[in-house]
Amino acid sequence: MRFGGRRPSPALVVAILALAVAIAGSAIADPIATTSKFGPKKAKKIAKNIANKQINQRAGTLTVAKAKQLTRITVERSSRQVATNTTGQLAAGCPAGRQALGGGFGVPLGSIPLRAGPTVGGFGNVILEDNQSFDSWILSVRNTNPSPITANVWVVCDG
Repeated sequence: MRFGGRRPSPALVVAILALAVAIAGSAIADPIATTSKFGPKKAKKIAKNIANKQINQRAGTLTVAKAKQLTRITVERSSRQVATNTTGQLAAGCPAGRQALGGGFGVPLGSIPLRAGPTVGGFGNVILEDNQSFDSWILSVRNTNPSPITANVWVVCDG
């Protein structure tokens, strides 16, 4: 039987070979992929132990009992008007003797946050080190809007 007198192009031959290798490759890999020294129950147990170890390393002494002690969580807020083409700075701080857990800020479109983050005492540089305690959240913002804006900053405080 003859197919119109034309031989297949080299590109078609390469494509057919690639398809055959791809199909055969997945068929060959499947038996190898399912072969293991231990069964699925053992694999699940090992994965669970590894995950628990990672959680324990990162959480340190955090426990559910300590989480229940945080019953007086509050959010302290601060707002300030920032005039056109000026930079405004504001901070929100926790009451004395309380520690901050986190914070954030909100500014309208067209304004540029220059510096924002946790700090101690509501001034100074933003704290970037892990595990360093802080009691306030600061914001420095540049207003590029044609009219004044209101910038907001908040801090979440523990009990």
